[in-house]
Amino acid sequence: MKRFLLGLLTVGLLLAGSGKMAFATRSTDNFTITKFDAEYSLSRDSDNRSKLETTWRITANFPPNQNRGIAPVFVKKYDNHSTNFSLQSVTDENGTSLEYSWNDDELRIGNKNTYVEGEKTYIIKFTQRDVTKNYGDTGRDEFYWDVIGDEWRVPMENVQISVKLDESLVAARQGKAFCYVGSRGSTTQCDLTEDKGWIAVKIDKLSRRQGVTVAVGFKSGTFSGYHETLMEKLIGIWNLMQILAYTIATPLAIFLIIRYMRLVGREKELKPIPPEYLPPEDISVLMSTYVLKKYDPFKVKGLPKVAQLLDLAVRHYIKIYEVKKSSLFSGAQYEIEIIKDLQELKAEEIEIIQDMFDSPSIPKPGQRLNLKNLQNNIKYMTRTRDDDKNLETLAREKYGLCEQNP
Repeated sequence: MKRFLLGLLTVGLLLAGSGKMAFATRSTDNFTITKFDAEYSLSRDSDNRSKLETTWRITANFPPNQNRGIAPVFVKKYDNHSTNFSLQSVTDENGTSLEYSWNDDELRIGNKNTYVEGEKTYIIKFTQRDVTKNYGDTGRDEFYWDVIGDEWRVPMENVQISVKLDESLVAARQGKAFCYVGSRGSTTQCDLTEDKGWIAVKIDKLSRRQGVTVAVGFKSGTFSGYHETLMEKLIGIWNLMQILAYTIATPLAIFLIIRYMRLVGREKELKPIPPEYLPPEDISVLMSTYVLKKYDPFKVKGLPKVAQLLDLAVRHYIKIYEVKKSSLFSGAQYEIEIIKDLQELKAEEIEIIQDMFDSPSIPKPGQRLNLKNLQNNIKYMTRTRDDDKNLETLAREKYGLCEQNP
């Protein structure tokens, strides 16, 4: 199975009050999807780019007072490019629109204030494009798709999958279609029938985190390759500009903070500092600022990573050196040195240091890094691109900072 298309995640709510967090421990994954119908229609547009129209009919049986709905997560990229995912509708079996909201790629279906109970049916319709690829080893175009994903945290029954090929694609078919079932990486084949442009798969039961993959071959050149649209190019340029700005801002912010501390720090050291807030126990500065910024972005001032570096310096894990004075035409340069074993740090704290040092292992005491090396460093930008997503996963799954949701 390739990278999953869909997963079921529980989501949470940060509760504010008296500077404390509310922790939810009850699992919401002990229900069953009693029926999953996935209907795919594969065709081409006027430029011969592949186009996919999908309808999911998901019936789940919920226990009382536990769930508010379902929350499928969509991976909207294929072969490292966008599929122009477009959600068409979310309804019940009677065609009544259902309440939903997006949290990144997670589609939360249901009312956060209302529990669901018994059998409920959800019908999700969406479209994608550029969902095929030409494989050099087989010499043909292929539609290779995880049709229900492999990260569902609940078992499934009565899984039925159908792929309808446009008439223009039937003649271009080449080779035998294949079906695979099981956990990610499974090579276990499942039964598949094909008749005049219709491909059907039926699975009686799937365990948690199991999925189904369908592979259909076509003559080489049946589909045009992926090409970025003008809007996608503009979005890419904008994202790169943001990364560049952030990379430049981090050393600059460290310089300004150190400069300020040198100017006024000694005076403030002589004054008593009244305690105002206590940070959550066993939570890093980076995680605390991420959670606060997520729910009240106006309360977070400055750069969280800079604050985390200063926190590590205060805790005597690193030292920050000024290695070059500022001049009229350039700012000061700084280096950081590892002075203590980092093994006992939290995962997100270690990741910051590893990203900066470009090290697959944890940097050792004595290692130094000039922060100037991070300016305009494309590799560093790439390494830190998934930081927010990793923090969100840690906040939800490791720290349990959020109340469980659908």
